[in-house]
Formats: sequence, structure tokens, C-alpha cells
Amino acid sequence: MHTHRQGHDVNDLAFDSSGYLLISVGDAQTSSTAQDRSVVFGSVLRIDPVDPTANAGSADPLAANGKYRIPLSNPFVGDSGILDEMFAYGLRNPYRISIDRVTDQLLVTSNGSSQRESVYFVDAGDNLGWPYFEGTQPRLTPPQGFTFRPPVFEYNRDLGVSINGGFTYRGNTLAALNGQTVFADFLGGGGAGARLFYGDASVGEFYDLLADASGAPLPGTIVGMGEDAAGELYILSTDGLMLRLGDAPDTDDDGIADNADNCTQMANADQRDTNADGFGNACDADLNNDGVINVVDLGLLRAAFFSTEPDADFNGDGVVNVVDLATMRLSFFAAPGPSALID
Repeated sequence: MHTHRQGHDVNDLAFDSSGYLLISVGDAQTSSTAQDRSVVFGSVLRIDPVDPTANAGSADPLAANGKYRIPLSNPFVGDSGILDEMFAYGLRNPYRISIDRVTDQLLVTSNGSSQRESVYFVDAGDNLGWPYFEGTQPRLTPPQGFTFRPPVFEYNRDLGVSINGGFTYRGNTLAALNGQTVFADFLGGGGAGARLFYGDASVGEFYDLLADASGAPLPGTIVGMGEDAAGELYILSTDGLMLRLGDAPDTDDDGIADNADNCTQMANADQRDTNADGFGNACDADLNNDGVINVVDLGLLRAAFFSTEPDADFNGDGVVNVVDLATMRLSFFAAPGPSALID
């Protein structure tokens, strides 16, 4: 699919329980297209992508090009001037879509222009309001009798700048979230870092989903979400991390969650801390414990060279050598750490 503009094109794909493919398409940065049901833009489309020769007995009609079928249950099949593929419309940029594996409810997270980021529950034939409304915020005067389906959740730029995914949680790791809507924003309001939310659609209220009980920020910015076969959710961050919801972040990938790791930036699964100061040896080259790694510590390291001095054996290989010197160089003129065990 090609448009004359860059952005707001084909965004996402999802299969419903009938095996039909849903396709979310932006408005091609021409807002009026979202209310024009004779074109694909600003909509969610629904097709049967299986080769028509493989289901020749299907009641679903063939597409005009003969390469797929159109579900007979689509809301506008046979309506003059409306695409048979049209499932829902009135969207600016339906960036991500997902299907609730229990209820088959379609969830759409759509980017606003400048006022609202929105989460919609979408049924066949729904008009979501764009460009007359951005979320529930009026933008243009709609035609007489205009109706639309409002979002179940929305927020302004104080909370985030670009919603980029959402799912109804059906996993087992976080039982309290079962049936709740979980959605993410690339970057929180004011550049405060990525934000993850959960909400109860029955009351329309949502809350921050925090990395841990301390309220620590999520790592990096969130660029995507995903769901596995068990219904567990994952977030992908610009830090190169893929985190499973319910699992604490492990920045150095050593099997120790950041909130329990005595050296969060360098792998140290054994958590060696021979001087018991709360900083793991792998990130504690402060041999005199004065709070900074400097020439004094370098002198102490030189004195311990080729010995088995445990405090100076940063990597735990049993001998103080050039590997430990390289570790010290990485943190020269810095404080020891970081460590989640030190406040």
C-alpha cells in the first residue's frame, strides 16, 4: 500500500479467533480520509488472507483482485460506496492493535495529533471520531447527527507523547492484572522516561504500572509490546532490553534482578562483595573506601599485583592482574557502583 505522504500508513496486523486478519491503517496525514469509507485510510480492515483456492466452498465473497476473501460478517459488505474490507474507521493513526484471547475484543491504541493519546475497544462498524474528535476532545464541528465511539482510556501530553501498544492481560504471572488493559507510551510527559499503564475498562480509570515497589523508572524508552502463547506480556526498550511483565529488569543480564543486584551494570552472578560494603567487587575499585576511584586506589592495586588479595580481584579469577587493572580504568574518578543495595 502506497501513499503520497510519509507516515500514518499501514501500522499493525492481528488475527481474530476466526482466523481473519485485521489491518490497521493511518490517515496518510490527510485527516479527511478517516471519514471516507471508500478508501483504506484511517481505518481497521478485515480480510481472510488464505488463498481463495484453498477454501473454494466459503460463503465469504472474493476480493476485487481475487487474491483473498472478505468476511461476510464485515459490517459494510455490499454497501455502495464503502469498501467491503472496512471493519472500523475514524482513526488518525491506529499504531498498534491486539485481540483479547478470551473475548475476541479488538483493542486499538491510536496516536493523537497534539491533545490526546487513546485506547479504544472497537467493534464492527465503529466510527472512532477522527478528525472531528481527538479522543473525546472536540477539534472540528461535526455534521448534524454525528456519533462516534469514544476511547475507554485517554491521556494528554502531561502523561505521555506517543502511545505505542496495548493488550488485555491474560497471563498468570500477575494474577491481579487478569482482564486489565495494559498499554505503554514511548516517553512520559515532559521527557520523564517510558511509562507503562494498566486500566479497568469497566470504570475507565488507569494507573501507572511501575518497575518495582520503589517507583523506579522503566529502562530507556518503550518501542514495542508483545504477547506470548501463554498470555504473558513483554516490552521492548531502546536500551536493547526485552522485559517480561512481572519480571524485574536485569540490566547486566546476570540473572540477578536490578533491584537486588550489588552491581547492576556489570555481570556478577556470584555477587562477590569481599569487603561487605554493599558494592559487588565487579564494580568496586575503591580499595581505600573513600568514595572515589583514583590514584590512591591505583597504588593499592599495583601493590597487590599478582597476589590473591580478594578485594583487588575484581573479576574473581583468583589473581590480581591486568584484567582487574582494566576494570579499575573503566571507573577512574567515579564512585563505586551502581548497586541496588546502597541507598
